[in-house]
Amino acid sequence: MTTPHAEYLSADLPSGRVAHFHWVWLRDSCLCDECRNIHAKQKYFDSAAIPIDITASTVRHTAEQVEIVWPDGHRSSYPMHWLAEREEHRIARPPAPGGRIPWTSPAAVGDHLFGYRDIMAEDSVLVTALRRLFSHGMVVIGGQPDADSDSLCDRLAGFVDRSYFGEYFDLETKPDDTTDSISFSTRQLPMHTDIPYYTTPPDYQFLYGLDVNEAATAATGGRTRFADGLAAANRLRAADPEAFRVLADTPVTYRAEYPAAEKIYQNRTTIIRTDRNGEVVGLINNPTKMYFDNVPFEATMPLYRAYSKFKGLLGDQVSYFHSWHPGDMIVFDNRRIFHGREEFSASNITRTLRGGYFSEIELAARARFVSERVS
Repeated sequence: MTTPHAEYLSADLPSGRVAHFHWVWLRDSCLCDECRNIHAKQKYFDSAAIPIDITASTVRHTAEQVEIVWPDGHRSSYPMHWLAEREEHRIARPPAPGGRIPWTSPAAVGDHLFGYRDIMAEDSVLVTALRRLFSHGMVVIGGQPDADSDSLCDRLAGFVDRSYFGEYFDLETKPDDTTDSISFSTRQLPMHTDIPYYTTPPDYQFLYGLDVNEAATAATGGRTRFADGLAAANRLRAADPEAFRVLADTPVTYRAEYPAAEKIYQNRTTIIRTDRNGEVVGLINNPTKMYFDNVPFEATMPLYRAYSKFKGLLGDQVSYFHSWHPGDMIVFDNRRIFHGREEFSASNITRTLRGGYFSEIELAARARFVSERVS
């Protein structure tokens, strides 16, 4: 049954719960094709155009829906299951900050592997993979040497974000005097996040096994390591709150010079980014491009000590090591998951990884759409 009140309507939901809906919200939420474009699911009006004190002229209900006639004669119908879904959205407990699950044990890193063909063919698998990406910060898509990186990128997000490197960059060995990044060398790369010199670094990154000689790679090294910076930051706060505060409060300089493009990028930001509640919302750190310039004299040694302690915790953090195979793709949260590379020999080895970036907005939008399609 339904019960009209001065400012709201009470409705008995199928679950047995009594829910309350304000009149102005009900009018704003009218589902008819006069009020919204059903295909685009967009309203034709501004919520501010509704009288704030609006009430219903008449209310009728059945087991399936609630029907309301408004003072101007407009009619609205609300399926009971639709009202129940909206109520569930309102009372659902909020997730942990960002819905993120830190890697605190090897079990937290498990279940990250998904098959290329499954991702491409099954919406339910795609939704599971994207949810895993958002919660744990990384997924591995592998098992198909003939995988198509373009099709996979389109399936995940629709398109990739451009950076200084374009839509993609191919990590292959180049002589030191012909490259603008040591990423194209065979040297070990320290654990880092990408493009810290952008004011807003890329949200998510992918690496793809474009051309990999598996046997040579296994023999000569070059595995990629992934570790959870969020878990390390949480451990730092618990072990040394002052060191955590220093990394959250003291900006450092990130700088990259690209003479061929006639550009010098520079950004100053803290290594640990927190919100107003002190929760970690992101980490930015790339040792090869980081300088402690413009740090006051008295803050310099505390910063070095705090940074050294954080990197020590990251170094013994639960990690995932990946030996590359053709067609593998790893997608990870660039604001959370640090990645690095073992040194490897360039002799008789083929190892080209394709990299690029995704916006969280695009990944989340795809996840919402496909989730509704499989629900």
